[in-house]
Amino acid sequence: MQQLRSLMDNAVSLNSYYPFVGAIASDDYYITEKAYTTYTSAESKSAYAWGLVQESAVPNAIWVQSYKRILAANTVLDHFDNVDAGGFTLSERNAIKGEALFYRGFNFFQLSQVYAMPYHQDDAAAALGIPLKLSSDINEPISRATLAATFDQIIADLQMAISLLPASGTPLVRPNKIAAYAALSNVYLVMGRFTDALQNANAALALKSNLMDYNDFSLTTNNVIPLYNEEIIWQAELSLSSILNTSRLIIDSNLYRSYLPDDLRKPIFLNHPPRLVLIH
Repeated sequence: MQQLRSLMDNAVSLNSYYPFVGAIASDDYYITEKAYTTYTSAESKSAYAWGLVQESAVPNAIWVQSYKRILAANTVLDHFDNVDAGGFTLSERNAIKGEALFYRGFNFFQLSQVYAMPYHQDDAAAALGIPLKLSSDINEPISRATLAATFDQIIADLQMAISLLPASGTPLVRPNKIAAYAALSNVYLVMGRFTDALQNANAALALKSNLMDYNDFSLTTNNVIPLYNEEIIWQAELSLSSILNTSRLIIDSNLYRSYLPDDLRKPIFLNHPPRLVLIH
């Protein structure tokens, strides 16, 4: 059991290198044509251009890192019932299994947002989803599941994780019941199941609803918002892409204008001052 616990505590793999495609494809910023032309990462350029640029033939880091996390989760789930408890209490063992289910479901969801079409109930049973790797056996034949089957598996994993994970008292690098409720709420949101999304969001907030007071922040510090602050329910990081470097990134002026002059988020989120080109 200790080895399974150690697999789930590998923060370098499980809490890092999450997909950055959504951030790169966002319309909240842009880069100049010169910066785009001279940029060398085909992976990031493809995301920025919404797939209009062909990706490299080298396996995408998002794909590789996501399925590495799924492999770790499947390894725990495959061996969980066959290892000695080793002094771990029932709640501690449940947490290990719950974390594995969370990581598998959460990573399936992240992959679905990059490699599958948006979910629509009318065609989900026919549309292609992602390969659902449910075993640690690397020789297992696998094919691409439907979008409906993909989301069914994501929901099943996260719901089971909720039933097993503790509500609190865990390090930020370990997912808990709050993180699982929040993740499931996001899944239901993109599926258009808004009542279910609200129910799970409220369940998460019932367990933790802390808010930071932006009046307490100092704009003279390098990291205005503390990394491990009271609002964090589970800590994970995106992969880094230099296309988002502040030397290239230009904030969209419409976004900048959407903040009122006295809105504290404006100087905190958009730095001091932001790099932008005003469009009149």
